[in-house]
Amino acid sequence: MTQQAKRAKYWIFGVIVILLIILFYPVKKISVERIQVTDVSDVSLRGFNLAGKLYINNPSIFTIPVEDIKYQLVLDKTGDVLFSGSMPGFELESRSTTTSTFTMNVQWRSTVNVALLMATQKEVNATMQGTAQLDVLGFRYEYPFESQMDLKAMLKNAFR
Repeated sequence: MTQQAKRAKYWIFGVIVILLIILFYPVKKISVERIQVTDVSDVSLRGFNLAGKLYINNPSIFTIPVEDIKYQLVLDKTGDVLFSGSMPGFELESRSTTTSTFTMNVQWRSTVNVALLMATQKEVNATMQGTAQLDVLGFRYEYPFESQMDLKAMLKNAFR
């Protein structure tokens, strides 16, 4: 291989690395601004339904496809998973905040600890944890997120 061919090879490799940095750096700046519970319904001895919105900010100049989002609701005190689910794919519009909705049916039977905590604690915190699967130019990128909520306060508000 000639000296000129070696230089061209390194130059092309350098350009590819710079392009990948330019393309993927904005992905790291994607953020879940907030998770909002919009409705608590069908509260019964079996459990309750939660509906909400996930607000995701994409500051990059590119629209980024989200293949799917997998999430679970975990009771903070015990680590019990109250619910797990997924959201279908959508696109994160460039330089904006995209809203995606979710619903979940939380079953009391999934843990006896929930009922005990509801009866004895001032707050019953749970954390919605998840991972968004992003597709950037055919490369898969996993973006983790989480948000805490007080289940007891939400249920009290549902009865008002």
